[in-house]
Amino acid sequence: MGGCVLVKFRCGLIISALFLSGCGDSKIREMRSEFVDGCKSSGMKMDVCSCVFSKMQEEYTRDQLLDMKIGVIPNGFDGFSIKSTRSCIREN
Repeated sequence: MGGCVLVKFRCGLIISALFLSGCGDSKIREMRSEFVDGCKSSGMKMDVCSCVFSKMQEEYTRDQLLDMKIGVIPNGFDGFSIKSTRSCIREN
């Protein structure tokens, strides 16, 4: 994967994470849908986007995901996003 595409996706991933909406357990599907839509708009395949969101759910708590909505990005998110994206591209 080219460096420019990865940078574009990383920016899309952060923007998507910032715009996750909702709270409470009933909103996880809505959060996933918004994330995947934002991710796909950066040029990634839906399967890759779903995979990255799943990895985010495994790595971060619900509160951390919701904090991303208001711009609180966890330490290490940049490295995590690159690593998980590359992993998901290989898997899909």
